[in-house]
Amino acid sequence: MTARRPTASGETGRPARNPLVVTVLVLCALLAVLIGIFALRNPLLCAAAKREMRKSDYRSAAYTISHAAGSRAQALGDYIDLRLDINSGYPALLADFDRDTVEGWFSRADALCNGDALDAKIKTQAEEVRNRTGLLLDLLDDYDRLRPTVLSMMDVFGEINRLYTKSENGRNPAFTVVDERAKVDAWEAQNAQVIAFADSMENAENCYLLNYLIKETQGECADLRAVMNTVLANGYTETDRIRLTGEQRKVFPSVQNGSVSISVADKGAYETYLYQSICRTLTQSLGTLYSA
Repeated sequence: MTARRPTASGETGRPARNPLVVTVLVLCALLAVLIGIFALRNPLLCAAAKREMRKSDYRSAAYTISHAAGSRAQALGDYIDLRLDINSGYPALLADFDRDTVEGWFSRADALCNGDALDAKIKTQAEEVRNRTGLLLDLLDDYDRLRPTVLSMMDVFGEINRLYTKSENGRNPAFTVVDERAKVDAWEAQNAQVIAFADSMENAENCYLLNYLIKETQGECADLRAVMNTVLANGYTETDRIRLTGEQRKVFPSVQNGSVSISVADKGAYETYLYQSICRTLTQSLGTLYSA
């Protein structure tokens, strides 16, 4: 048998491999490796960002996620940006409440919750942001509706002084016990609405001006009822027109609100500071979202 002639490469029986084919195969292998790396890159960056979030290091998480791509990375980055804004804005919000800021946080959290790019755990966190900011806004709306009731209720603090204030003819105003008791009934019903609002607030015990107003209203209503009982004990009926005599004007003490002293007798000023106090107390409910 005749031996096979060696090929140009010095091997027998195997044709030389085309250099172009070899180059293409190498490039394909490298491309497969690169595709694999890029396929893993985004999940790895997202996982790293989440680890930093668990340590409340949102700045590092923001930097990490900025190098990732895709809808999931974008949604996670949006959530991290929201938490950074809350961290930077919360202290200022305590000092000077701004409703637009909270509405912005709510809208951004709501958009993330309505999307499907966040994983379940992060979406739960976004839902907490939405729920807490949404509840705060709802309670502010509740107080806006309640404000006329509060201002009307605070007329109770001028009633005894009104009955002891002489008119131009030098006589005190006439009243009937039945009418005064109806006023007190109305003020107590309004105070019940204010109490219900306070009960709906988290940390309502921290809102001193609100609690003080409730207690003072209860006390003033009780004082007015005592005056009416004294009138009846003196032999008058509920429908007799009566005028009080004497000088028994009541002076309401001022309470300190920061550097300002205010009195429930000045309902306009008191309600203004009351609203600020309510906003500050409601803002404290966002404290669980804040990390220094």
